[in-house]
Amino acid sequence: TTITLGNNSSFAVLARNTDQHVVVDVQGYFYRASGSCSNDMVAVGSVCIDRYEASVVDINGVLTAQSVEGVIPTDSVDWYEAVSYCANAGKRLPTTAEWQEAAAGTPGGVDCNLDSLGADLTGTAYPNCVSTAGAFDMVGNLWEWTADLDVNNGANVQTTTDNGLARALGDSWASVANGSLGNAKALWIINPTTTSSRRGFRCAR
Repeated sequence: TTITLGNNSSFAVLARNTDQHVVVDVQGYFYRASGSCSNDMVAVGSVCIDRYEASVVDINGVLTAQSVEGVIPTDSVDWYEAVSYCANAGKRLPTTAEWQEAAAGTPGGVDCNLDSLGADLTGTAYPNCVSTAGAFDMVGNLWEWTADLDVNNGANVQTTTDNGLARALGDSWASVANGSLGNAKALWIINPTTTSSRRGFRCAR
């Protein structure tokens, strides 16, 4: 049963003439039904996450993130710009946990872009580099910003608006030179004001 909250966000449960117990789950959430995400996104639990790494386009003078197949994703954006571009699309950055869940099942090695030549076309250049949920290039291509800001340099990670260190996930094409292996759970702690040709983002809703 789904009910609308009353005044002061309150509700009451009345159980008349019964000895049955009533359990009210006030912390649960709905999983999105299959097909409830738009075609440019995939369902991960109760969240939709972009199917492709973001490309930023100008729509009526507003820089907006899009999830588009077959384009070079936008790089060299800082964390605050990524947050803004997602917001302009009515979305947000995924949390670290959401990102990792969306990346689950992505293969590494030759199936994904770990080439030092740079980022390649989203989805089409490495069509086998796809997660169980259906998200492309979550290993390789670009590292991707996530929503979490870490003000304690790796300890007690929390989502906050305080200036601190932000998280980027997923091996980029540059990781080969750094001696890193393709791994969708790889993690860098990075200053959110920095930019890099190795780093991009994708959005969630």
